[in-house]
Amino acid sequence: MGLCLGKHESPKMQPQQVQQKQAQMTNQTIQTRQIKTANAQQMSEQDRVTLDLKKVQDSLNRRIQQMEKNASDAQQKAKEFLKNNNKIRAKYALQTKAIYEKQIESILNQDMIITKTIRQVQEKFDQLAVSNTLQAANKLMQDVNKAIDMDAMQDTLGNLQELEMNNAKFDELYNQYVGADQDDLAKKLDEMEADIFKSDLKRHEQNTQKPQISNNAYQQPQQQVVHQQQHQQQNQPQQQQQQQQQKDDIDDQLAMLA
Repeated sequence: MGLCLGKHESPKMQPQQVQQKQAQMTNQTIQTRQIKTANAQQMSEQDRVTLDLKKVQDSLNRRIQQMEKNASDAQQKAKEFLKNNNKIRAKYALQTKAIYEKQIESILNQDMIITKTIRQVQEKFDQLAVSNTLQAANKLMQDVNKAIDMDAMQDTLGNLQELEMNNAKFDELYNQYVGADQDDLAKKLDEMEADIFKSDLKRHEQNTQKPQISNNAYQQPQQQVVHQQQHQQQNQPQQQQQQQQQKDDIDDQLAMLA
């Protein structure tokens, strides 16, 4: 595991870089406001145009309703004229109905054009909003690119690379030093482990021989005690006889004195 030489201090920003960063933030704020203002203006313009188109469309729809009513009335009149056998007036009413129907068809075509125009206006304003956003983003990236000091960045990256190389070199030297110590420690541990194994083996051999010696030492006193008991048992009748003889002698002496 490598060791670090210390905390890497980030390079301090020069006054020029600070000014560039402040200018960059100011440009970002201005561009953001411009985008919001442009979008608000676009939405207002889009709403106004769409509202005007819808007003015209509503007017056309009212005219269509009126034309349909007029055509229906003309057809009803034609039926009444036919009932009264007035074919000329009936023919004229049917011609009037045909005129209303042509007007309705013309108004419907206009209504379709307006509907298509509303959709096109919405698409165009969407494209305009996307275009403005892309232009603002492009300008922002250009300003950021100008604010980046490539020479300062190159110096910073060079310093970081040099620090990293120094760290790697230091880690390599340290690992070599620690590696030599670890070899010596491993050798000493092996020797110590061999000594412990020999000591344990010797102790095991001694413990295996001790019970035989102790058993012999235990058997000898036990045999002596047995012999003593047997000797006492053999001598006990003689002692009793001697004691009885002594008692008889004492009794004889007492009898003679009496």
